[in-house]
Amino acid sequence: MKGMKAGWLGLAALMATSAGAQQGDYVVDAISLQAFREALAQAQPNPQPRLDSIQNWDQAQALLAGRLILDSDLKVLDATGRVLAQEAQFADWCDFDAYYPALDQVSFKCLQENDVLLDMATGQQQEDDPRQRRYAPGGQYRYGGYYNGQEPVSFIQKRVGEHWLTLREATDTMASGKLYFPSDFTWVSARRFVFQSTLDQGYFMGTIQ
Repeated sequence: MKGMKAGWLGLAALMATSAGAQQGDYVVDAISLQAFREALAQAQPNPQPRLDSIQNWDQAQALLAGRLILDSDLKVLDATGRVLAQEAQFADWCDFDAYYPALDQVSFKCLQENDVLLDMATGQQQEDDPRQRRYAPGGQYRYGGYYNGQEPVSFIQKRVGEHWLTLREATDTMASGKLYFPSDFTWVSARRFVFQSTLDQGYFMGTIQ
């Protein structure tokens, strides 16, 4: 992808730089089922922001007002008609999924069911699925994830200004890597979360340091 590939590489570099500078931003420890239930019972009220989406292509096109062209090829334009990103034969391997007006982002489902998310303001591809986001109380941290066509990807991010930077898990505990396939992910406080691993059905608590 021309503009899209460059944007993706730029985002990846930003995330890698953040991760390298913040080794061990959070730790994951194994807990008992009883501790898991107690944590859920004591969790702070945490309403999530509303996420409106448009699944109808014609309605999405009307809201996008000509900024997204998708026949066989794909083009993302700004309000002046300048091309932000383009990809030949995009429609041969990706189908429209949803438009998120508040985020100004468009998602596609592509071959092998991988998620592709385009930021319409920049034309950049984001490694994310807005429907999987879970914000911590206070909104400084969030859980996110997406499917890359081979496996699900899960991560914890921190808000820094207008950007979300991906944090790195400490790898010095026996439970490291369990966030790989989480279920029942729940923030129990502004910096602590619990989940069940679908890999081994164990229960875990994560703490942001």
